[in-house]
Amino acid sequence: MFLEKITPAAFGIIVIGVFAVVLILLRDRLRNTSPVKLKGWQSFLLILSPVLLVLIFAVTRYLVVFKPRFDLFEAHMKEYTSVTRQRSGDWYVRGKILPIDTRNNAVDVRIYYELPDQLRPITPEEVTMTMWLDCKARLVGTYTRGGGAYQWVCNATFVDLVDPAILGEKSFAGSEPPITNPGSSDQTGSFPSKEIIQFLVSLPKK
Repeated sequence: MFLEKITPAAFGIIVIGVFAVVLILLRDRLRNTSPVKLKGWQSFLLILSPVLLVLIFAVTRYLVVFKPRFDLFEAHMKEYTSVTRQRSGDWYVRGKILPIDTRNNAVDVRIYYELPDQLRPITPEEVTMTMWLDCKARLVGTYTRGGGAYQWVCNATFVDLVDPAILGEKSFAGSEPPITNPGSSDQTGSFPSKEIIQFLVSLPKK
């Protein structure tokens, strides 16, 4: 589906590119035919229009594609989070894996959106593994001008649903917060999406 394949970031690049080309092509015509200059609010609206288009696209994409899908997943949340049996041995990935935010008992969209197609389930029937994620921004320091320095840490539990068992747990840390803080607000490093995805892709398939 078009709405799923094109991310808001990619759509934004396309919109800005098209917008720039149109302005370049119409620049001379607008200069010659427009008797008055644009007012301040008109110029602001012209500049803001690509941003508004991207926001509209992102909201539409979520409501049309992902919200109905997440609702279906969340109807099975008890099944996805009730496994208690532990299993030792090598780790693996079986089929497609659903990341679950255990703090909110919901699909962890931060990871779901980043999963490659071969690991991202579309329907509940495709879910053969789950990954329980307990993520928290941990205070690792403070800045001289005020504000805390935070780093994301996620404890991930990997669960096989076909032969129900917990394979094990692993912690992932996001990037460190910025070294300096120009203001007095809190600063946080990036969420460890890339680290988690890289680990999943590196596991043997079963």
